[in-house]
Amino acid sequence: MTQKLVIALLALNLATYLIYFYDKVAARNGAWRISESTLLWFAMLGGSPAAIAAMFTLRHKTRKPGFRYGLPIILVVQWTAYAYWVFAGSPNLLDGLV
Repeated sequence: MTQKLVIALLALNLATYLIYFYDKVAARNGAWRISESTLLWFAMLGGSPAAIAAMFTLRHKTRKPGFRYGLPIILVVQWTAYAYWVFAGSPNLLDGLV
């Protein structure tokens, strides 16, 4: 994995955790909320580790089945795709990104 990709994934995961944090604070204060689809999109784009961490550390969205079961499924799919990319020898997959 290239250094640029690692930095991008770290930034995405930080952003994901922060939007979950913001949504939790907004929920407590009755303020404007971030849509559930936006939260899930951040997870699908690569922020699933942070989304799961936020779900448990902030105790946010733990009752919603789409998050309770969806986030681990997204994570497994992402890890499976990554493992396939690494072990199947497809190094040209990210050539256009880096």
